[in-house]
Amino acid sequence: MVGETINTLKEAFLNEPFCNTATDGDIFDVDLDKVTLYPLTHVMCTGFQDLGSTIAISFSVLCMDIIDETKTPINNKNNIWNTQSALILKILGSIRRGELNDNNWQLQDTSPSTLFTERFENNLAGVEQSFTVVVPNTMTIC
Repeated sequence: MVGETINTLKEAFLNEPFCNTATDGDIFDVDLDKVTLYPLTHVMCTGFQDLGSTIAISFSVLCMDIIDETKTPINNKNNIWNTQSALILKILGSIRRGELNDNNWQLQDTSPSTLFTERFENNLAGVEQSFTVVVPNTMTIC
């Protein structure tokens, strides 16, 4: 159930124009040096809670791209923050009232988004967003 939710969330990001690659798991297992990956969305499941007929699944998502230092006098950091913020907002909107909501997903809570730069070795900028979704518990009772 958790795995299905992760895959559905990654697919939703991939269907958006500001995401070329969607990964999950440990961010340090992703080869962040490959330029062809970007813009990249990384989904980390941070836990879940059984609520009976539903399950609350918590995520931390990183949406990022490479800062282009060749653009002078201004790099593209603000553009990255803008596009990746729009991407996060689009997915949260889909959970609230769009296609993911049609899958019986409900947004339980969100935390403030965090803009970052240079969090990783290869000069990346992006947005981190944590949120919890409630999905139907489809496990059968044996």
